Amino acid sequence: MATFENAFYKQDKLNIDIKTYNDKAHKGNIYCPECFLAPLHIVRKEKKVPYFASNRKDEHNTDCQHYEEFITNKKITKLVDSKDIEDAKRINLLLEKDIIKKETKTSTKTLTTRRKTKNNTNTYKQESIQRVSIKNLYKKKESLLNNYIIIWGEAKIESKTIKENNFKSLIFRIDEKFRFSIPLTKNLIKYYKELSSNPTNTGFAVFGLLQENNKGFLNLKIRTTKHINYL
Repeated sequence: MATFENAFYKQDKLNIDIKTYNDKAHKGNIYCPECFLAPLHIVRKEKKVPYFASNRKDEHNTDCQHYEEFITNKKITKLVDSKDIEDAKRINLLLEKDIIKKETKTSTKTLTTRRKTKNNTNTYKQESIQRVSIKNLYKKKESLLNNYIIIWGEAKIESKTIKENNFKSLIFRIDEKFRFSIPLTKNLIKYYKELSSNPTNTGFAVFGLLQENNKGFLNLKIRTTKHINYL
């Protein structure tokens, strides 16, 4: 049984968390926060934190990460480090997305991605790179650190140039609070296209290696600017 920290409330078209949930308002009208298809319900158990759950795996869209299998970090690290053309193609297949955007009353965007990769027998197997909403990044950081992941959501993105070190840093904030940054080296800067000046939040999906510096700040190390996707 898949479990969830958030649920999609169909009537208002927005995600809610456990603290927001109200039986009278939400019961029977909440769904998977990624595919929006599988009905969810709240589970309350003695001495345990409440959570949302779906009854059956097959109720989810086959694109949904709760239906797919996550590719292991060891396996994806091997693909990323490989210089083999076929491995590069496989990474690209894993990162290909049919991005579905749904604007809610709070102007947030929800994404879902579709990935199919070939295995050694040339049959298609569902695999998924682990992905996390920027809103849940700090809650899950201990299990995600030093792993290749996709971070998605909506944030205010600031581009800051560090002249003395000859690099640029992309800073992602929610409600003015720092969430993570993407350092861009000199080689990456020349391929990066700046966002137009816009004070509002921007939808994004980015892929890289999640790390934590000695001050406790999270950063995402990317290999190419192609792995930064603005929506």
